[in-house]
Amino acid sequence: MKTLLVMAHPRRDSLTGTVADVFAGGLEKNGHSVEWANLVEEGFDPVLREADEPGWNDSDKRYSREVQREMERIERNEATLMGDV
Repeated sequence: MKTLLVMAHPRRDSLTGTVADVFAGGLEKNGHSVEWANLVEEGFDPVLREADEPGWNDSDKRYSREVQREMERIERNEATLMGDV
């Protein structure tokens, strides 16, 4: 199984980072692949801009390139796991 592991913590050597490493190691040991997303390292901006508000009634809605990139990352994985900040 391809798993997206999302982390959002400023210190990679934190408890959150350690738990994420152990979890990822367990997945890989059991034959799964892990794609890491460290939102802090990537400079992810969590603010929802007007242009990226959901288009519930617009199936042709075009989102920003940043949002499209994250949507693609989620779609190429079979599971997504998120750690606390």
